[in-house]
Amino acid sequence: MTLDWLGIPQDKQEQRPTFGYMPSIFNPHASAMWKRAIDQVDNDSRLGPQKAWEKAVYGYLAFCSMHNIFPLSAERPNSNKSIEKALKKIKKDVSSIFRSLNIPPRFINNITNRVTPTPVGFDIDTYAIVRTDDPLFRETLNDKGFTTETNFGVLETDAYRLGFKKAGSDTWKFNMTLRIKEIPAVDSLFPNRNDIEEFVLKQMWYPLMDDKLGIL
Repeated sequence: MTLDWLGIPQDKQEQRPTFGYMPSIFNPHASAMWKRAIDQVDNDSRLGPQKAWEKAVYGYLAFCSMHNIFPLSAERPNSNKSIEKALKKIKKDVSSIFRSLNIPPRFINNITNRVTPTPVGFDIDTYAIVRTDDPLFRETLNDKGFTTETNFGVLETDAYRLGFKKAGSDTWKFNMTLRIKEIPAVDSLFPNRNDIEEFVLKQMWYPLMDDKLGIL
């Protein structure tokens, strides 16, 4: 469970939940359900803060369902369209950079994509092996605005970070991090990391890919 996405401050996450602090996303008229959930947590002193929060939240949802009470204070705003627009802009920028480096899709292999929730949204991390027949590739990176040293080059903006690290005579390890500062409306009410990753990649990121590989 991603407590940040419930609007729970970091200092509260580091402590066990209490009846005195009910997340603002919850229905204020359901405080009795929150009290029952907290009572369950208080009866299990073995739980650390994270597990205690998870038990309290799921307990609260179960009690609300049992009594036919809507658990949230209001419907979450749907920012998916805005996120998709931001991803399209990033994809366009990154594709332009790859074209300028003369790296065709067939030279990109072993691609892995991961999604990491953040307090304000999520990051998409892509890892790959890139082949190039450019013997002066580091100098090419430098010409295209990358900060370079002997065996690597980095280009960073507020929206993304691109990195190349030399791995062989004609191969480079590639890492790309995309930063989205909005929280998507995921199908699950309280999504875990896997829910978020599956939704973002399958519903938002992969559909934008011309080659379906997750980079271009």
